Amino acid sequence: MGDDTHLTKEESAAVTDAFLNAFLDLYPIAAQKAKRALTNVHNYPNMSIRDNGLPYFTSVWRNNARPDYEYALSGGSLLSPTLGALDERNNLEPVKNLGKILWDIPAFRKRLGEENIWYAEYEATKLIEQALLRYFNCYGVSDELDTDRGFIVVRPFLFAITADRLPLALVVPILMHSFETDHYRLTDDSYVFKMRKPFQLARSVSGDSTGGVSRSVASSATHAFVSMNWNIRAQASSGLARSLTDASEPAFGEIDSFFAALRLATNAVAGYAQILQVPRGWGVSYRWDLPAMYVSEHRRYPMFYDRAYSQNDALRSVPKELMSDIRETYHQVLASKSNKMQLALRRLNACVTRDDDIDAILDAIIGIELLLGDGNDSLNFKLRMRVAGLSKLTGGRFPPENSYKEMGKLYETRSAIVHGSSRGKKSKDVEADRKTVYASQRDLATRYLRMVIKTLLEHPQYLDPSLIDKKLLISFETADEAPAQKDIPGLET
Repeated sequence: MGDDTHLTKEESAAVTDAFLNAFLDLYPIAAQKAKRALTNVHNYPNMSIRDNGLPYFTSVWRNNARPDYEYALSGGSLLSPTLGALDERNNLEPVKNLGKILWDIPAFRKRLGEENIWYAEYEATKLIEQALLRYFNCYGVSDELDTDRGFIVVRPFLFAITADRLPLALVVPILMHSFETDHYRLTDDSYVFKMRKPFQLARSVSGDSTGGVSRSVASSATHAFVSMNWNIRAQASSGLARSLTDASEPAFGEIDSFFAALRLATNAVAGYAQILQVPRGWGVSYRWDLPAMYVSEHRRYPMFYDRAYSQNDALRSVPKELMSDIRETYHQVLASKSNKMQLALRRLNACVTRDDDIDAILDAIIGIELLLGDGNDSLNFKLRMRVAGLSKLTGGRFPPENSYKEMGKLYETRSAIVHGSSRGKKSKDVEADRKTVYASQRDLATRYLRMVIKTLLEHPQYLDPSLIDKKLLISFETADEAPAQKDIPGLET
């Protein structure tokens, strides 16, 4: 959709006037109903901190519970309509007038996607109800409206109704990793920040548990990755809820790029369980006095997190001095236009979070082959040589001879996985070692995939494997492989 959902200046002014009139007219009536709220909110969140430093959430439902203003305004029944308690003596006429004005605007009818004025009136009623509840939850109930506070409350609603596109921030809590910084900028529109209590509380109640995500794991985050400058076309509040409770493919790509950079720069496992899409300067629905956000849950973390969240050593700390490495690596990941590099980064993210060691080993080796293979025969030997060649660029962290030998061991492991047999006698001891025989090989394979990706991001010219052969393998010798030919012209001894 394009200009067909655009409101003219005159239409925006008419909607603004009608919204303000409805809010101001209904406030004193709603305040009297809210004062007589007889029930309390039973699921307002409370945050506590485990001994290991990770947060967890419970509900405040008895002591210090908040009045349930929504129940009071609805009429005191689960079946009561929105603002049902106020629907007497034509009290809701200003709201109906707002609905009629919205319906008379072709662009807004397009946003609704419905062919009945009832939907416009319902939308108007929900928005006014949310604005009144937001005021009561943030500032309490008094006979007279504080106009300055009232404008603070209604401004996000007005922006949501009259704007063409609505700005968003993409926020992803980073599981079980704490950063020694409250805010660190990665690019002009992305950063890592420490989540404050109101934000933490909001993410704990703004989504439904889906996708097999443990709520205990989802809560186990102190910091988050933020990507700014996202947006969505303006639409009805129900449409926004449907659209923003799942993430787009570009959003997943941005998130995966960050986690790949984090894993490359720090050797972290990490992962995430939530994607938060946070309105910037607008809102149509809130949970009490908490920030507005739309949450989708995704199981993008390793299985052992389901058990580790309460352990004393669960929280990993990322030193401040590593943040510049993370930023540099993130820039390199974003700058890379190579398809095979992007595929290899996917393999890295997959192998780190795999539940099965064998799958992780295969992911890592496939990732290395994507980057260093050239489609010719003798792939095993060539990749071992090329990994060893790239090792020369790691400043001694990966001695070439060791790299060559260890890659050979990884190929032996792959051969055993693919061509071996798993029909040996199985132990039925319930206390048997839960680590597979491939656990150490998984760590080794992941380590080399990280090294190859990091080196090629720093030296992208070697994404052409033939340049590794020409520039890095001259004079490199191995102890267990014969040369491809007896004599190399010009280098005879």
